[in-house]
Amino acid sequence: MKKQSKLLSLSLPSLLLFNLILFNYLFLCYSKTFTLKDDKLWPTEEEINKLANSLKGTLISDQNVNYTTPYTWNLRTGPPRPAFIIKPLNADDIIKVIEFARFHILRISVKSTGHHQDIRNSADDAIQLDMSLINHKLIDLNEKTITVGPGQPFADIHTFINQQSNATLVALSGAEPGVGPAGWVLGGGHGRLTRLYGLGVDALIRVQMVLSNGKQVNVSMNENSDLFWALRGSGGSTFGIIYSLTFQLFNDPGPMSVMSGYFPITDDVADNFQSWLYNAPNNAGSYYSIGTRITSKPYLVLSAFCFDSNENCDRILSPLIYIGNCSATLGATCKVIHQYINYNEFLMATKDNRDSAGDISAYLVSTAFNFSTPSQLAIINQWIRNYSRADWPQSVIACSGNGILGGKSAQLDYNQKLTVVAPAMRQSLMAITCVVAWSANGKNRQDLIDKIDQWADSTLRYVGVDQWVFWNEPQHNFASNIDWQSRYWGGLEIYNKLKTIKIKYDPDNIFTCYHCIGWEDIQNVDPGSCPDNCSCSNQKQSNTCAYSYNQLIN
Repeated sequence: MKKQSKLLSLSLPSLLLFNLILFNYLFLCYSKTFTLKDDKLWPTEEEINKLANSLKGTLISDQNVNYTTPYTWNLRTGPPRPAFIIKPLNADDIIKVIEFARFHILRISVKSTGHHQDIRNSADDAIQLDMSLINHKLIDLNEKTITVGPGQPFADIHTFINQQSNATLVALSGAEPGVGPAGWVLGGGHGRLTRLYGLGVDALIRVQMVLSNGKQVNVSMNENSDLFWALRGSGGSTFGIIYSLTFQLFNDPGPMSVMSGYFPITDDVADNFQSWLYNAPNNAGSYYSIGTRITSKPYLVLSAFCFDSNENCDRILSPLIYIGNCSATLGATCKVIHQYINYNEFLMATKDNRDSAGDISAYLVSTAFNFSTPSQLAIINQWIRNYSRADWPQSVIACSGNGILGGKSAQLDYNQKLTVVAPAMRQSLMAITCVVAWSANGKNRQDLIDKIDQWADSTLRYVGVDQWVFWNEPQHNFASNIDWQSRYWGGLEIYNKLKTIKIKYDPDNIFTCYHCIGWEDIQNVDPGSCPDNCSCSNQKQSNTCAYSYNQLIN
């Protein structure tokens, strides 16, 4: 008889102790602290110049007179100041940067088109990979696919598709034309066509990327399929650096009608709008924008769109005009406008309307509404109505609801077998983000952040779905250290599966960002707020000021 393994002969308590020791050992091996400027591993000027001269793209260090601190959409903290801004031109450049970062244990942040609200695409004393030069476009009209680089904004992608397909094909995209495909699809990818055709992750066919070991790989349902699943909705560049994406294209949905109006902030208006969206067909969607102003009364703007004949869109959209006292001011119509012969015409008409919401100091929280219970939107109205300048000094509060979820996306991958997107998101009808914004250099910003965190944790979370948070517009401070791991992806089971894939493809935890897969093993911190006039990301201690605001002005 064969001797029994000593491990198998261990008692249950001993086996549990063994597993705990093994887990702690693996954690210590996997966790890390990134190199900062005072550390011995910081690269020398000679090493920096050697890397710069080897690249087809560009490298500029923060010691260069031409250096400019990268633009960030949200000035919740002072804008981070990467030590190196590198614009790779191809995959070979990316490989060289990864080798450099690995040797010096430098943090890498990735910026595609820069449209992110939690400042994950930049960090102090780090390498920022600016992917704007990797902006290729290739369309296959027979297969109805498009391959693009991460540096392409959707405005340019739509123009290209419109010209090449004679306005017959469209790509799924975000609503704002300045958004790019990489960050958008990694976060799930919802937009005006979600209810008709699904999410961006559902249309993603193939990804080309560089892994942490410098290897270039194709990622699809047939190649590295576990990594493909992880990329479809996990957020952040934490598995590798993507340099090309291929998407399925769709037939233009046809004529498009729109309506908009200002409405009183009453519970009846909210309930009537919620009822309309709950019963709306998949070819219609809407937006719900509500907020306060410093010098005037709060506002509520409702807008909606429909893809169909004029007659059918009249029937679908007209009831919205009568849900309350509609006011046609500031460009609102209070009637259905049959303005566009197809979606392509709408895209071309709005392609230059880039979001100008940058340069704000704000803190965001988000959830989604499935409208399974009445008066979910009325809770938002009540929050706005109860606003007082005494409670929210030198600030405004607002919420933006994108009623473009559900429909076809709810019928696809409901069990997360093909994508990471949480079922709660697919089954919802509206993604909603609320915000507090304050004046520049606001002295009371921490109080404002604490106040909206408390409201989000005590109210918004329980009115909306619990197991989903919008990756690109998230709450920075979650209620607990593991809360983010569960809520982004629909449960800890999914997070643990993602973590396993992360360790497989990035065993040294080279790629990271705040609350990305594996973030809990990073010892550098990224607090929700900083000391006055300060940037404090990627530091070894909370509230350590990396650079003063005056140093950031070039």
